[in-house]
Amino acid sequence: MKKIIALRLILIIMSVTLISLIVNYFLQIGMSRRSQNHNALLKIEQIEQILNQNQKNLETLELSQKNDSIIRAEAASYIIHKNPDIITDRVELQRVASLLQIDELHIFNEEGTIYAGTEPKYYGYSFYSGEQMKFFLPILSNKYLIICQDITPNTAEKKMMQYTAVWDEDGKNIIQIGIEPYRILEARRLIELSYLFSMMSFSEGETLYAVDMETGIIKGCTDQTLVGQTVTSAGFVFPLQTDSPFKAMVQSQPVYCCFKDTGNLWIGVTKTESVLYRGVASTLVIISVYVVLSSLIILGAILIYLNSYVIEGINTIIHKLAQITAGDLDVKVNVVSAPEFAVLSEHINTMVLSLLNNTVKLSKIFDMANVMIGVYEYNSDMKRVRVTRKVQTLLLLNDEVFARLQADRLLFQQYIDDICKKGRTDSRDVYQVSETPLCYLQILPFSDGKSTVGIISDVTESVLEKQHIEHDRDYDVLTGLLNRRAFYALMNKIMEQKEYLTESVLCVFDMDELKTINDTYGHMNGDIAIEAVGKLLVKCSADRKITARLGGDEFVLFIYGYRRDELECFLQELHTAMMETQVVLTDGTIRAVRLSGGYVFYPEQDVSYSRLLGYADSALYNAKRNNKGSFVPYH
Repeated sequence: MKKIIALRLILIIMSVTLISLIVNYFLQIGMSRRSQNHNALLKIEQIEQILNQNQKNLETLELSQKNDSIIRAEAASYIIHKNPDIITDRVELQRVASLLQIDELHIFNEEGTIYAGTEPKYYGYSFYSGEQMKFFLPILSNKYLIICQDITPNTAEKKMMQYTAVWDEDGKNIIQIGIEPYRILEARRLIELSYLFSMMSFSEGETLYAVDMETGIIKGCTDQTLVGQTVTSAGFVFPLQTDSPFKAMVQSQPVYCCFKDTGNLWIGVTKTESVLYRGVASTLVIISVYVVLSSLIILGAILIYLNSYVIEGINTIIHKLAQITAGDLDVKVNVVSAPEFAVLSEHINTMVLSLLNNTVKLSKIFDMANVMIGVYEYNSDMKRVRVTRKVQTLLLLNDEVFARLQADRLLFQQYIDDICKKGRTDSRDVYQVSETPLCYLQILPFSDGKSTVGIISDVTESVLEKQHIEHDRDYDVLTGLLNRRAFYALMNKIMEQKEYLTESVLCVFDMDELKTINDTYGHMNGDIAIEAVGKLLVKCSADRKITARLGGDEFVLFIYGYRRDELECFLQELHTAMMETQVVLTDGTIRAVRLSGGYVFYPEQDVSYSRLLGYADSALYNAKRNNKGSFVPYH
């Protein structure tokens, strides 16, 4: 009877297997096409996003470069105006160019001819020397113009440069700076299709295209031999179909194509059918083996059903294994209805004991390697939490608390959640557990929806090192104030949140007679005076302020979020404190510390902070010229 039933079941299984293979063949073909279509659309979207983002980045960078170039040109004009003797000192001009991080510095006379600068080989060139130079001709007739030229090859060497020209304050010289725009040229390269396609990853048999919609010319392709050809010569039908995938014969090979209309380009992905359907046969083999094995297992189960005690034993073992899989490792399997079940029960119990010992082994490995890493594990069916010994050390827990948390999964889970909420830092997955002693932990939980495994490691040393590096990057070593880079970055953030600014004031200060102190008493005493200025600005009683040393003896103070009368009080307090400030030099000499300042109110002048700096600097110039030691407003 068993043999007859087995033979009949085998015939049924073979018939079902054959039908399943035929159905699966067509299903696999459809799945391969859908998968390719989905992947192609993702890649097309990625290319489109990269092109758009790179274009936006380029426009932002070009605007930022122009603004920065204008600021540097005005700074160079200011320096030369204050020190007219350096016009004939090329070495000093080169130092100024280096300080302002510019590549060329030219000085034109009122007729528009270069007669001084950092590049003697350009002396004698004028605004009439070529098309690139003629761009600046309007500045000869309007001394209030500031002209910043787009990136273009210069007249003398055809080198890609960006030039900016301004008149000095006396209107006697035109100061022109030149900057080699490496970053912008690199950004332009990023939006080139040839570069973009060279950086794209693609699988075997796959080709990426970018086609001009008007001409049908292939502008970009991962197959460089097709770039510059028309789509018709490559084997496509013009215009390309974009509403659904289609087939084509490209270079004598059948390919599966997916294209999208992006406005001025067709962007698409093709894949050779030989590669696209390569996995279908192997998948069918695997499925056939799986179906046959599954069928044989079913057949065996049906035959074994004849022996109810076997089914009963299997059910018992399955139930016990389900409990073990759910995390209850205290379950014991003891099925002895057959010798095989007895052996199986013994092996299962040995395996469970091995799992229980894994936590202890893992703790020993960590201890032997002296690695401050702890591991915990729990799931929804477990009451206890499995942990390594280092977890207690890392969480700074005493034995009593640790034992209570380990015995209650929900309590342990709540404890970890509280750490993640209360100790959150700027770094992902890093949390502050304690202030004394200072302790930062990285907690990395992994969950599949039911089971959770977490890794805890001590990252205190790396966090402190990162904080130290960030402080050194952003703060002036001598005064402890923000440096120029950090000040500009912080001002960018603040100016983007104008609702917090309300009434504000930007003050630029310049030390009086610092050169005299340096020349008379040495630069060490000059540093003492500079430090005193830093302390004076920090003592300003305004809570919402930014203090920075922009370089040398130039300082800046930005106070925001107050009324106009409060801002004026802060400035008066600062001036009074300055008038009382003295320093004791290394030889015992007592010197007064004096500042000249210029300030401008916002939003009285509703412009960018870079323009505000220019206004405040103009007021500072008036203070230095007319009444040193005074703070002068911009009008």
